[in-house]
Amino acid sequence: PTASACVCNLCASREAEIVGERDRHGAPLRTVICRSCGLVRTDPMPEAAQIDAYYAREYRRSYKGAARPTARRVLRALNVARDRLERLRPHLQGRRRVLDVGASSGEFLQVLRAAGISAAGIEPNEAYSRWGRENLGLEIENTDWSRADFPPGRFDAITLFHVLEHLADPVGALRRLGGWLAAGGVLAVEVPNIEGTCGSPSGRFHFAHLHHFNPVTL
Repeated sequence: PTASACVCNLCASREAEIVGERDRHGAPLRTVICRSCGLVRTDPMPEAAQIDAYYAREYRRSYKGAARPTARRVLRALNVARDRLERLRPHLQGRRRVLDVGASSGEFLQVLRAAGISAAGIEPNEAYSRWGRENLGLEIENTDWSRADFPPGRFDAITLFHVLEHLADPVGALRRLGGWLAAGGVLAVEVPNIEGTCGSPSGRFHFAHLHHFNPVTL
């Protein structure tokens, strides 16, 4: 056990145990598990300014290997987006306005639009959000959940696909997003499962993933 440099975002405990000292590339990165609730997180958490700069300009290049969307990546993302819509379709019946948080270059928004659903997105990466606006004509604001300004009850559904694990304050983000939902609105969240066995353990930790969830902590 060790005293954590920061409190757990879920239960506010400082009691933690180190589960990793390196990222998937071998660079120093300490990861701990909360001994109270089991939430896994980076420790210490990077400063807000460092996180903001990373996601605005560096994340797509370091994590995806390209500063701007490639044709192959867009096609793959479109296929994933179509599958997501099929899984969510029963929950989106009658939903007039959808917000996609972490919209990337807009593939899910494009699929929603093709299905006749009005949708907007927010995306902190400058190049990817610009690509979606300029090439697909989508409504993607270059911002994040903490800076976006929407009136209460604006959206009937909000989606976060592989976004929550990138946030330093996932609980705060969900509280803020909840305020943007209309009564009876739908919140759809998809994250990697830290207990999953489909990948190599050596590739589990990365600077971009600040929290790691299992079904219980999610």
